[in-house]
Amino acid sequence: MIDTLIRYAIRFVGVPYIYGGNNPMSGMDCSGFVCECLKAVGIVASHRDYSARDLFKLLKEREGCKVTRKVERGCVLFFGKKDSLISHVAIAISDKLMIESGGGDAGTISKEKAEKSNAFVRIRPIRNDLIGIVKIEF
Repeated sequence: MIDTLIRYAIRFVGVPYIYGGNNPMSGMDCSGFVCECLKAVGIVASHRDYSARDLFKLLKEREGCKVTRKVERGCVLFFGKKDSLISHVAIAISDKLMIESGGGDAGTISKEKAEKSNAFVRIRPIRNDLIGIVKIEF
């Protein structure tokens, strides 16, 4: 199931980052992207407007998910200064790389702005401000 999650996520590489977006056709922000991927494998039921922080709370309490200290393929990664200040979410594709919708901010509300900001779904090294890891146990 983890391979299904990763393959599904990779399909969106290049989709624009749109703040508040949760539509794979028009653009997604970080939590919209991760929710789309988790919905595809049955972890979340809908695209409810989860923030990265809300998603962390939801997954920590969900059966079949557990908070861990080790990054593994398929883990959901949370970033910020502390649990109450989570500002970003991504999916680990290895212990060193993640896939995310990133590069934008609250002002990135159109494809044109995303293009100017180089903001899109992309694969990159895991950031240094990682503060939470949730392993999904299929």
